[in-house]
Amino acid sequence: MIRKTLTEAEWRELDRLLYDARKALVRAAVLAGKCASVRHADHIIKVVHELDQARSDLGNEMFKGGGPRDTIIIYDDGKVDDVDER
Repeated sequence: MIRKTLTEAEWRELDRLLYDARKALVRAAVLAGKCASVRHADHIIKVVHELDQARSDLGNEMFKGGGPRDTIIIYDDGKVDDVDER
């Protein structure tokens, strides 16, 4: 199967979408922890961890596949939200 290589703009768009999703999920976990049991917030945090792994894997793929070389794309300038913001 032939896989398409993303353009720099597509890598940046993908990262922005994943970064925004992560921020929203962390915020949702905080709110869920306030109004429901911590167990519900923990379920959301597990999704955040899975998303972090996907972002890491995509970063590896980006570097392997000849994508942009700046880590700002996947790691947003090294600023990763702390999962334990609750």
